[in-house]
Amino acid sequence: MTEYSRTLARAGTAHELSVSVVVCCHSSKRWQRLVSSVASLREQTAPAEIVVVVDHCAPLEGRARSLFPQDVLVVANSERPGLSGARNTGLLVSRGDVVAFLDDDAVAEPGWLAELLAAYDDPRVLGVGGHVEPSWPVSRPSWFPPEFDWVIGCSHPGRPVRRDEVRDFVGANMSFRREILTGVGGFRTEFGGVGDQPASSGEIELCARLAQRYPDGVLLYQPAAGVRQHVPPERATWAYFTARCRAEGLSRAAVSDSDGHPRALDTEREYVRRVLPAGIAHALRAAVFERDLAGLARAGASLGGLAATCAGYAAVRVRQARTIRSAKALAVLLIALTLWAVSLRSANPRAMNDFGLLSILPPTYWMGFALIVGGAVVLNHRGNTSGRVLAAYLTALIVQLHGTPAILYGSPRYSWSWKHLGIVDFITRRNMVDPAIGTLSAYHGWPGFFSLNAGFVDAGGLTGALNYAAWAPPVFALLAFPPLRLLYGTLVPDRRQVWFGLLFFYLANWVGQEYFSPQAFAFVLYLTVLAVCLAWLPAGRPVPRWARWLGGGVRARKTLPAPSRRGVLAVVVLLLIAVVSSHQLTPFMLLSALTCLVVTRQIRPAWLLPLLVALIAAWDLTVAEPFLKQNLYWIVESIGQPTANTQSNLVDLSNTPYAQKLVGYADRSLTGAMYLLAGLGWLRGHWTRSPRMVPVLLALSPFPLLVANNYGGEMLFRIYLFGLPGLALLTAGLVYPQASTRLWRAVFPAALAVAVTISLAFAYYGKERANYFTSEEIEAEMWLYDNAPPRSLLIGATPDFPWAFRHYEQYDYTFLENLSAEERRDIAAKPTEAMLDMVGDHPGRAFLILTRSEDVSARYTGLLRADVMPRLRALAETGVFQVVYRNPEAVIVEVKGAAS
Repeated sequence: MTEYSRTLARAGTAHELSVSVVVCCHSSKRWQRLVSSVASLREQTAPAEIVVVVDHCAPLEGRARSLFPQDVLVVANSERPGLSGARNTGLLVSRGDVVAFLDDDAVAEPGWLAELLAAYDDPRVLGVGGHVEPSWPVSRPSWFPPEFDWVIGCSHPGRPVRRDEVRDFVGANMSFRREILTGVGGFRTEFGGVGDQPASSGEIELCARLAQRYPDGVLLYQPAAGVRQHVPPERATWAYFTARCRAEGLSRAAVSDSDGHPRALDTEREYVRRVLPAGIAHALRAAVFERDLAGLARAGASLGGLAATCAGYAAVRVRQARTIRSAKALAVLLIALTLWAVSLRSANPRAMNDFGLLSILPPTYWMGFALIVGGAVVLNHRGNTSGRVLAAYLTALIVQLHGTPAILYGSPRYSWSWKHLGIVDFITRRNMVDPAIGTLSAYHGWPGFFSLNAGFVDAGGLTGALNYAAWAPPVFALLAFPPLRLLYGTLVPDRRQVWFGLLFFYLANWVGQEYFSPQAFAFVLYLTVLAVCLAWLPAGRPVPRWARWLGGGVRARKTLPAPSRRGVLAVVVLLLIAVVSSHQLTPFMLLSALTCLVVTRQIRPAWLLPLLVALIAAWDLTVAEPFLKQNLYWIVESIGQPTANTQSNLVDLSNTPYAQKLVGYADRSLTGAMYLLAGLGWLRGHWTRSPRMVPVLLALSPFPLLVANNYGGEMLFRIYLFGLPGLALLTAGLVYPQASTRLWRAVFPAALAVAVTISLAFAYYGKERANYFTSEEIEAEMWLYDNAPPRSLLIGATPDFPWAFRHYEQYDYTFLENLSAEERRDIAAKPTEAMLDMVGDHPGRAFLILTRSEDVSARYTGLLRADVMPRLRALAETGVFQVVYRNPEAVIVEVKGAAS
C-alpha cells in the first residue's frame, strides 16, 4: 500500500469532510475588501471555519479582532513575513479536513465551497481549485489582453472550461486535503510575495511537490467554484503589468530549478505555443477587420508581457554564459522590433512618391532593420550563438521586410495577387476549372495552387482568399526557411556559412515572387524537393572525374534504412505531382536541377528524372492540353532565341522616371553582384580546399531555360530566383569557413550585408507606388463588376488595378499596353477615335477604367507614352464619353461604340 493510499484511507468522502477557509491579509488599506471577503464566506451554503491571518501588521490585527464576529478566528502570522508564511500559519491553527484559501481582496460566490467540496468525492483528488474572475473598478483597460489575466491573479483563457485535471491553481481560489498539505510540509517560505510586491506566490511550487510526492493523485480544476477578484487601479497600469510579468518569469525559473522535473514548464510552453498566439491573432484580426485600434495595443501588450516574462526567466539563468548572450541578443531583437512597430505609425502609403516605400519609411524603420541584420551578422560570426536565436533574427527580418506592406496597405500588393484571387473566386463559385476558357487559361491549365486555396476557403467558411492573401509574402518567405536550412546544412559543414547563406538569401531576394501566387507556392516545393533529395537520398558514389573541378559533393550522411527511404521517395513523388500541377515553369526548373544532381552523382535514384518527365508530359497532354493548343505556335517560335528571351521591361529603362531608373539599376547591380560574389566564393573554396559542387549546380541549373521561352519577359529574373539558393551559399563561402571569431573580423561580412541591404531596399521597395492599391481603387472596381452587365468590354491602360479579373468569365478584356507601338501612338494622338476603334462592333457595353495605379504602372514600365493617361482622363473631363463612376483615385467611363 503506497503512502498516498494510506493517507487517503483515513480521509472521508465529500459529505463527511469539514472545511476551513484561510484568508491572509497584510495592510489596513485593504480593510473594506477584507470585510467583503469575510462576509462572502459567512454567506456560503456549506458551513466553514473562517481563519483570518494577519501578516505582521499590528494595527490591522487589533482592528480585525475587535470588529469581526466571534465565529471568525483572527491570528497573527507566526512565521517569516510573506504570503507563504501566513498560509502556513492558517494551516496550523485551522481544524477542517479540507483547507481552502481565499485572497483578502476576493469575494466568493455563494456556492463556492459546496462546489469545491463536491469534487472531493473522488479519493484520488489532492486539491481542488476554481475560476477567478476579475472585478475591474470601472471597466477592463482596452489594451489589457485577457490572456494575461494571471497578471492580476485571475484565470486566463488557457484554463479549462469544464472540470479537468491541472498542474497548479490560481492562488486566490484553491483548496487541499489537510493531511496531504501537512504531509509535504505546507508552503515553502522562500517562494511567494511579501506585501504588495508583484511576485508569484508559492502555490505553483507546492503543486509541483504534491505531484512528485503523490504521482497517482489529482489536482482538479472546477470552474463552477467561482470567486471575483478585485483589481485595484494601480494594477491596471503598464508598469505593474511588466513588473508582474517579470516577477512571474523569475518565479517560474526558480520553481523549475527546485522541481527538477524535465517537464516542469510544459504548461507554460503550451501557453506560449497555443494560448498566446491565438490571443494575438484575435487582437490583430480585430484591428484589421473591425478597425479596432485597441487590438494592436492588446497584441503589443501580449508581446511586451511575453518579453518581460522571458526576461525575468532569463535573469535567473545568468549563471550560464550562453543564456546571458541569448538574452542580450533577444533584447536587442526586441528593441529592433519595437523601432519597427513605432515606425509604422507615421508611414502613410498614400504619400509615396516614385521611390516607393523608401520615401515614407522613417529612420526608426531602418534603425530596426540595421539592428536585425547587424545583430545576425555579429551573432553568427561569434560561432556559439544558439540556432534558435539566429532563427529568431531571420524570422524578424522576414516579418519586417515582407510584413510591412501587408500592415500598411491592408490589402494585397501586386496586381497579380488580385488576378490570382479572381481564379480562386472562380473555382470557389463554380467548383471546377475550365482549361478551355479564353481568359486566363494558363491558370486553369495548372490549377493546383488555386484549387488548394479554394478548398481552404470552403473549409474555413471564409468569404474568399482576400481574407488572408495580403499576408502571403511573409508566410511564403517563412515557409522557405526550413527547407533552406536543411539544404544548406546538408551541403556545407561550417555552421556559420549555413546561417550567413540564409541571411544572404533573404537579403538578395529582390525579385518579389513571394506574393499570393502559384510561383511562390511552387518555389517552396522546389526547395523542399531539393533539400529532401540531397539530405536523405544521396547517391553514395564518387563524383565523376570530369566534374571534380567544380568541387566536392554532398556531406556524408548515414544511409536511411529501406522502409524510411521508401517513405522519403513517396514524399518526393507527391511533391513532384504538386509542382507539376501548380505551375508552368517550376517543373522545368526542377527537372534541370535534378538532372545536374543525378548526372554528377549527388542524388539517387536516377528514375526520378524520367518520372518527372512523364508527369510533365502527362499533365501537359491532358489537363493543360487546351492551353498548349492555343499557344503552341509562339512557344515553339521562342525556343532557341536567347537574345529575344532577354528582352523585357526589366531591361528597358529609357522611358521610365528617374527614380525608377535608379531602382532598375539597383536590382541589376544586385543581380550582377551576387553572381560575382558567388564566383569569388567558389574560388576561395578552391583556395581553402573546401569547395562544394552542389551550390554551383544549383546556381547554374536554371540557365538552360533561357533558350526556351521568355516567360512573358520575366525569364531573366526567374533564372536569378531559382539560382539564388546556390548563389547565396557560395557568397557565404567568400567569408566562411573561418577560424577566427574576433569581432573585428566580422567587419567584412557586415559590409557585404550592408551593401546588399541598400540594394535590396531600392529594388524591393522602390516600385511600391505601383504595387499599392487604395481603398478608393478597390471600391471603383467593386462598383464596376456590380454594375457592368455580362459580355461587356472592359478596357484598361494596364491590368495593374485591383480585381482586374473578377468574374472574368463573363467579360471581354483589352489593355492598351498590349497594343502595338503604332496603335499606342494613335491613342496619344487621337484618343477619341482610338477608343471607338477599340470598341468597334462589340455587341455589349464598353467601359474604360482609369485608376491611379494604372497611371503609375504605365509610367514605370515605359510601355505607354507619358501623355497617354492624361489624354484618356481628358475624355472623362470633356464629356466626350459618359462618366459612370468617379472618386479621387479612379474614373470609369462608358465608351459608346458603333454597336451603341
